[in-house]
Amino acid sequence: SQEASSSFQIAGNLADSSTLAKISVQHWQDGWMRMPWMRWMNKPSELDPLILIMHGHTAPVTKVRFSTDGLRIVSSSEDSSVRLWDAFSGEIMQSITGHLLPVLTVTFIP
Repeated sequence: SQEASSSFQIAGNLADSSTLAKISVQHWQDGWMRMPWMRWMNKPSELDPLILIMHGHTAPVTKVRFSTDGLRIVSSSEDSSVRLWDAFSGEIMQSITGHLLPVLTVTFIP
């Protein structure tokens, strides 16, 4: 289908080191994709693990957890606070402060 071909083309234009890029380019080279191939000329050769920088804690972060739906992140810190973040925007949704000692761990309970 055209949607599948477009998905393979998008994956092929990810960083060369990504598994999806390797598979999609191989499918195209093997003739599985019959559509014209558009190639990103200046694409990165390696994946960049840094997606988002989140600012808020004033001391080292001690623990980070994603919610089960992947929409929120909770973090604890040596600044004696807990922060709830929007996982996509990096915005602070809620701050819990006032602990007397550094907060060492956090978790989500489904």
